[in-house]
Amino acid sequence: MRRSPGGPTIPPRQASNGQSLVEFAISVPLFLLVFLGILEFSWVIYGFTTVNHAANEAARRGMVLNRPKENYAISGNSSGTYATPSCNSATIAGTAACKMTLIPLSLVTVVVSSPDPTTFFSNTNVPAGNPVSVTVRYNYRSLTGYFNFPNAFTLTGYAQTQTQ
Repeated sequence: MRRSPGGPTIPPRQASNGQSLVEFAISVPLFLLVFLGILEFSWVIYGFTTVNHAANEAARRGMVLNRPKENYAISGNSSGTYATPSCNSATIAGTAACKMTLIPLSLVTVVVSSPDPTTFFSNTNVPAGNPVSVTVRYNYRSLTGYFNFPNAFTLTGYAQTQTQ
């Protein structure tokens, strides 16, 4: 023991071999769990907003296709379900695919409901006010792989508008 001048006796330092390693081993997994949880939650929010944005943009594309009416007969513009759509800004389903940045298109399905061009007179445009709706579905897949959900869920974006 040492004695400080004019003060109490100070005991010698005890060796703390391994204490830092134990603290590190306990705190790092907790830190990683929180960090990966934040990252995964951010990916879900990104997927949700991207799916909604893609549906809105595709509906806007469908809104202005009515001249000529035959535009609605093209694959990607006609009513139907398009699994794994490819990026093509000239079509409704393709516009949705173009807006799905960072999300694998193999997990995306686009459902288009547009006017049937055969119900209108030949050589005319589709009249204003006909509904166009787009539903974009993304079968969510974990970004980190750390949080594998037993029942995968689907993020869905929906938009409806009318032809102009």
